[in-house]
Amino acid sequence: MKKLILLYLLFLLFSGIAFSQKCFPDENGYYHYYGNLKMDAVDDSFDKEDLFDLLQTENNEISDLRELIVKVEKSFPTAKTNFLQKAVTIYSKSDELVTKLEKCDKTFILVELLCMPRREDKLLYEPNDYCVGGFNLRKSHLRLINAPEAWDITKGDERILIGITDTHIEQTHEDLATQIDQVLQNAAADFHGVAVSGCAAAATDNFLGVAGIGFNSKIVFSSNWANTDEVLQMAQIPGVRVINCSWINHWNFSINQEMVYDEIRDVHNVIVTAGAGNEPYVNNALTDPVYPAAYSSVIAVAAVGHENPYGVGNNNWEDVHEEIPGDPTSAYHHYPEVNICAPSYKVMSPTLNNGYTPAWGTSFGAPMVAGVCALVASVNPCLSASEIQDIVLNSADASIYNIPENSAYIGLLGTGRVDAAAAVQLALNEGTEFIQNQNFSNTTTEESETIISAGNNVTNTIPSGNVNIQSGANVTFRATHKIVLSEGFKVSNNAVFKAEIYESNCF
Repeated sequence: MKKLILLYLLFLLFSGIAFSQKCFPDENGYYHYYGNLKMDAVDDSFDKEDLFDLLQTENNEISDLRELIVKVEKSFPTAKTNFLQKAVTIYSKSDELVTKLEKCDKTFILVELLCMPRREDKLLYEPNDYCVGGFNLRKSHLRLINAPEAWDITKGDERILIGITDTHIEQTHEDLATQIDQVLQNAAADFHGVAVSGCAAAATDNFLGVAGIGFNSKIVFSSNWANTDEVLQMAQIPGVRVINCSWINHWNFSINQEMVYDEIRDVHNVIVTAGAGNEPYVNNALTDPVYPAAYSSVIAVAAVGHENPYGVGNNNWEDVHEEIPGDPTSAYHHYPEVNICAPSYKVMSPTLNNGYTPAWGTSFGAPMVAGVCALVASVNPCLSASEIQDIVLNSADASIYNIPENSAYIGLLGTGRVDAAAAVQLALNEGTEFIQNQNFSNTTTEESETIISAGNNVTNTIPSGNVNIQSGANVTFRATHKIVLSEGFKVSNNAVFKAEIYESNCF
């Protein structure tokens, strides 16, 4: 009952907002609405006629709705959340349907218009007229996020799948062919999806092209992009731990979509990353949130530079938000809902026909963060999606806010610039079991999802003291990553001690 009251209050709140953004129809000329129905369940086959059967109980005049409503379908057939199970998507040629459907309060709990941008504004790739290649550019974005240090700890795992919903993937590309686990849909050739896929998980250590931060992680790809239900369905594919959305599908907050992304993270245990936006679309400002990035369960990724050390040259300084320092118009989106930032200007990426090119846009920072999430999951696969999200955000380099050129953006770039090495190390630490000042006299098994470290003072805390496996004891240490036995670890005569590296049950 409390949830229904809360949702109704939210409905009253959001139905009264006058959005300043210009809303556009889809490629078929239809506006999209969510309607959450006052019924126990919505069949998967629910359609326009089923909706009008319900509307017949209303006392309001509904005859003109038949002309305005083109199609109705269940929004999220695979959703587990009760509220989302009652959601239908309504397609209409009118952008003023909310006021008409609000009157049908016997039928609807909530009605929302999804304020869509133009198709050309949805993708977060910003075309450019020049290309600066070279060996330094190929690695500078990875060097800034401390990828080599992260790879010293883990090179990822092919069982950790990164979902990519985007335009197209070139399945024969020399830097992607070995990285693809599944292709659900693949539209006509387009650069954007190829580059995004490569930023997340291009083949690495193969003497070709560029390295992908996810290293050994594999890709599940779908060209059904800007589709929230596709993201929800992809989240239910075994092995998918993170999904990247380098696109915008709406400018306005939606309760239904918020709950979908909550379910993806909290029910299906999958992280979603998304670009925070590139430019002031139509009536938007750079400080306006875009969606899905701005939903609380999604990691919204803003931009920083990476090519030139701070103060060198006139653009793309490391960790500076503006591509041209001192020119606010050269920055991409920044707002309080942003969670983290990553290199997003002139990022060397795969392109069509086995090519490589620099790419501009938060579209290319977001998959880097997705790749870091995949590395974290490979180190400690038993972590929940929420825990992985916290680790990646809490390990970010907040020193970007000490840079004078970023002073105008304090609090608008998230917790800092993503740091792959710090994230992976924090994931290791979260699972490490420290053993000191302890005597074992019985049959015992100590187990850790990452590391066991045993010795006199392995935590540098008091009380310190030796770890003794006493006579007659039978002790096993089991860890997935490594077991470290330091000074002060002792095994007595007539004692049994075993150290085992085991495979996590959470893959």
